[in-house]
Amino acid sequence: MAVQNDYTSGTITLTSGSANFTSTGAALQSAGIRAGDEILLPAKGMVLVIASITGENAGTLVQNCPAGAAGAAQPMRIRFQPDGSRYTAAARALVELLADGKLASLAGQTGAANKLPYLTGATTFGLTDLTAFARTLLDDGSQDAVLTTLGGTALGKALFAAANAAAAQLSLGVREVLTANRTYYVRTDGSDSNNGLANTAGGAFLTLQKAWNVVAALDMSLFSVTIQVADGTYTGGLNITAAPVGGSAITIQGNASTPGNCYMNLTGNFIAVNTPLTASVTVNGFKVKPAGSGYSGISVNAPAIVTAINIEAAGGSTGGFAGFYQVTAQGAKLYINPIGQSITGNLSAYVSAVAGVIQFFGGTITVTGTPAFSWVFAIATREAYVITGGAAFSGAATGKRYSVTEGSIINTGGGGASFFPGDVAGTTGTGGQYL
Repeated sequence: MAVQNDYTSGTITLTSGSANFTSTGAALQSAGIRAGDEILLPAKGMVLVIASITGENAGTLVQNCPAGAAGAAQPMRIRFQPDGSRYTAAARALVELLADGKLASLAGQTGAANKLPYLTGATTFGLTDLTAFARTLLDDGSQDAVLTTLGGTALGKALFAAANAAAAQLSLGVREVLTANRTYYVRTDGSDSNNGLANTAGGAFLTLQKAWNVVAALDMSLFSVTIQVADGTYTGGLNITAAPVGGSAITIQGNASTPGNCYMNLTGNFIAVNTPLTASVTVNGFKVKPAGSGYSGISVNAPAIVTAINIEAAGGSTGGFAGFYQVTAQGAKLYINPIGQSITGNLSAYVSAVAGVIQFFGGTITVTGTPAFSWVFAIATREAYVITGGAAFSGAATGKRYSVTEGSIINTGGGGASFFPGDVAGTTGTGGQYL
């Protein structure tokens, strides 16, 4: 092989006491300069050995530059090492590595078809079978390819990829069974890609809907679940179309001490229960404005028990036929705890019972700002019940006070015709009773 000419493009700068060097106007990597090549300094009678090339104009020395070789912008001259010298050095290094007995042990094995050598100790080899089936796995370039070779189905692959038992259960369509009470978190800086189990931006859900969907996939057994909603303004409500199995109770918790800090500013319902629930639900600590005709704060449209406490009805749903608190099915029960309840905005109706039960507990609900009720304050129809249970209202409003028809009952406990806020007298229709 022809000897390569010395490389002389550019200049080189060497620093006393440093292994690093730089060049100007060179192309060291492109020229194929490698470790072992030598920097010649004829004027100084010195030779420096290169340890590595780190760029087109940079590299390192095997030893730090001596003071006598240092200098800036010195003439470039690099001498290439012959390939024979490189091969000899590499062979010598290999022999030294194998001199501990590995090579002798490997050479002592009796080769045969479908055998694979492997280390049985620090310096000893043995042989093991390499079957045709094993070879079909060795040429697979990914986990998915290996599972395909093994005959894995899509479900099997999903189980293999599952990060934990809960994920595996989800792949199988098996509900996770709770063994303790659990809390999921919702925050305005959360993400529905999170698991909801930590009260941080990286752990919490973004929406109430996502939190419920996760809860609905559970077997709650005998335990309870809390969905903790952090302070902030939210624009998405909750449509309940699926339910968990079992469970003692589900709490949707906002800010009980200051409901206005947890503001549900919606175009649509806040919470609509559209499937039967076996676990009771408590909604606590929200300011709610379900804007748009026909929308509700809480609407129970299937057999379920829901309790509301510390809720500010901030208006929004006017001109339609929907109650802020509403039931629309037999077996639907909505309990209103007056603690922290207030009405601060215009509504179509405050309570609307259609073939269900709305019951108040004892206490006072505050009405401020003289809100207007475009339909009626309280209505019961189609064999529904509204029971005030010792509740009272403070403050004035405009609109019709009540309407009760079709075998329904509104029982104020003798509160009289002016019990509900309003400035228009209530009415009793066919089969209705106002007590």
